[in-house]
Amino acid sequence: VMRVLRDSVEANVERFASSEYPAKCISEWCRSNLDIPIEPDRIRGDDIEEIQESIRRRAISESREQITTSLGEYIIEDAPPEEWDVRGLSEWAQRTFNVNVTQNQLRKMDPAEISDWLTDSAQKHFESVELDGIAPYLEDSYPRAMLAEWSRSTFGIELASDELKDKSAGEMVETIMNRLTETYEKR
Repeated sequence: VMRVLRDSVEANVERFASSEYPAKCISEWCRSNLDIPIEPDRIRGDDIEEIQESIRRRAISESREQITTSLGEYIIEDAPPEEWDVRGLSEWAQRTFNVNVTQNQLRKMDPAEISDWLTDSAQKHFESVELDGIAPYLEDSYPRAMLAEWSRSTFGIELASDELKDKSAGEMVETIMNRLTETYEKR
């Protein structure tokens, strides 16, 4: 039992203590909050402002690909505008880029105009979108706090993140395992 528990602790210490962990959290935040996939290795910068700018650039770039793909789902270029799914396109634009456009406005544009309009809307959206939600992931204590929370929720171990401060991955494993052994022996 203790070997299985140690394997779990080691795997999660490795996950939370990884230098890539904050970027993975930011990537997931972008996917959830911006509906834009940005790979962790694409999140670059030394401080929050640089990272936010990096996210904005990637989001604008990714949105261009997303627009091209999505337009093909809603508009068949050879079909007359009456057959386009302008309602779906309008709802998608609202949900994705927080813009309002009526179905009639979309029907008056040709596909290239719609693409240009969506690209401009996406750029404006991502230039102004609030990105302060990534700040907690950049705090030095965040990975330790998440490891302590994981230990509490998984094993019922109360562990302050400060108890893991300045410890190597091996020392973190031993700290958690010692607490886990104490708890296991009491039970």
